Amino acid sequence: MSRQNSVDLPSPRETGRVSIVSGDYREIATVLMHLPGSMTKVELERFRGVGIAGGEVTWDLETETIPVHLRAIGSRFVVVGRFIRQSEDHSAEDLHALMRMRPEIVELGQS
Repeated sequence: MSRQNSVDLPSPRETGRVSIVSGDYREIATVLMHLPGSMTKVELERFRGVGIAGGEVTWDLETETIPVHLRAIGSRFVVVGRFIRQSEDHSAEDLHALMRMRPEIVELGQS
C-alpha cells in the first residue's frame, strides 16, 4: 500500500486528550469535479443511487492530497482515514490539529 499521503495521528499519550475511535474508514470515491481553492469534489460510491442523502454523498478533498495520476475526472480510488471522537477536554488547538489531518488516498486494488 502506498503511504505517500499517510496520516500520522497523535496518540492519547502524546496529547493526553485526543480520543481515537478504533479503526479506519475506507470509502471508494470517484472524482466528480475540481473546485476553486485547490479542492476536488468526490462521490462516495457506496451511497450512489440508494436513496440516502438524495442518492449522492460527496466530499471535498484538498487536491494536493490526491496523487497526480488519480486527479482526472472519473478516476476512482480509496479514501482511508481514522475516526476521531471529540471530547470536552479538547482545546481549540487540539481541534484545529484534528481538522488539518488528511486522509490517505490509495489506488484501487492496493488497499
